[in-house]
Amino acid sequence: RNPGYWAFFGGGIEPGESPETAVKREAREELDYQVHHPQLIMVREAHDPDLQGTMYVYIEEYDSRQPLKLQEGQAYRWYRIPETGKLKMSSRDREVLEYIAGKF
Repeated sequence: RNPGYWAFFGGGIEPGESPETAVKREAREELDYQVHHPQLIMVREAHDPDLQGTMYVYIEEYDSRQPLKLQEGQAYRWYRIPETGKLKMSSRDREVLEYIAGKF
């Protein structure tokens, strides 16, 4: 969607699918990772020119016994939240990181 920007993995919810089922499917499709117990931490409406609709944000502790395998996207990398300040990312995703930093 935004080449050259860092963003969260994810995608759309298919007809008949719950947001939790969608996050599990998207993690498998994009990272070959099995999500087990996603915790919903944020729901917000997106009204950006490039994204319209409801955004559901889930977290789960990473199971390092499951290595990630990039299936979609340009790259991935682990960052601590303070390290993300200089990354090129949308204000929408930056707001999510600020929320997470304040809550966890």
